[in-house]
Order: sequence, then structure tokens, then C-alpha cells
Amino acid sequence: MTTRKKTNQYTVGERVELHPGLDAWMRGDRFGVVVKLGTKYVHVMMDRSKRTLKVAPNYMDVIPA
Repeated sequence: MTTRKKTNQYTVGERVELHPGLDAWMRGDRFGVVVKLGTKYVHVMMDRSKRTLKVAPNYMDVIPA
């Protein structure tokens, strides 16, 4: 059984790294900042492209400060 992450495990302003299996990660958008929390997705503003992506919580990790 796998452990599913929830959106409430993240906070706005937190730095995250995307999972290497995502297309955005392969295009160079690896790190970003959480800008909004939804019920199913976390909205992340990416550092490189400045785009805001909707990412499922299972496909990212928090970067320790």
C-alpha cells in the first residue's frame, strides 16, 4: 500500500521540487513555490518558466530549508 499525500501537507510560500517523471521537470522546470492550495491539486509557480502549474501532491516534495 502506498501513502498518498494530501494538499493540506503543504503551505503557501513553501519551496518544492517536482517529481523527475513529470514533463515539466524534464523541460527544466524543477523547482517552484506553492502559491495556492486546492482540494485536489497544489498550484506551484515554477522558477524557470514563471508558469503556474497544477500538481498533484504525490508528484512533489518539499525542499528543506
